[in-house]
Amino acid sequence: MFQNNQFVEELISCIKSNLIVITQDKLEKIFSEHLNKDRKIHMWITPCSLCTTILIAFLSAEFKDFAGLKKSVWEAFFFLSFLATLVWTIIAVFQALNNKASDKSFIDDILNNRDNKNFREINKTDCELIV
Repeated sequence: MFQNNQFVEELISCIKSNLIVITQDKLEKIFSEHLNKDRKIHMWITPCSLCTTILIAFLSAEFKDFAGLKKSVWEAFFFLSFLATLVWTIIAVFQALNNKASDKSFIDDILNNRDNKNFREINKTDCELIV
């Protein structure tokens, strides 16, 4: 291939790797589980944003009687909304911390879900010299 190339003195190939063979349904299942983990990592953003917005509104607003509701009812509504979104935020943060999804974990999930009786692993890490 590169035998008479004036720019290449020696070509060393070290590209052997493991080949993973998996059925489509297994891959779809593993990928779906991985996406669910990945979604849970980002699920804290919405409740945190709502919690922050409601807290700012609660602290900066001067509540008045409006729409047939008294000032104290509006204050209670905003305070309870803040507490609800705070609890939601805390739960979402804990779920995000407990669900670590990454490319490495996706590959590990594929490898851990293989059918051991039909799986033959080939590990060849030697390099070959191509002249």
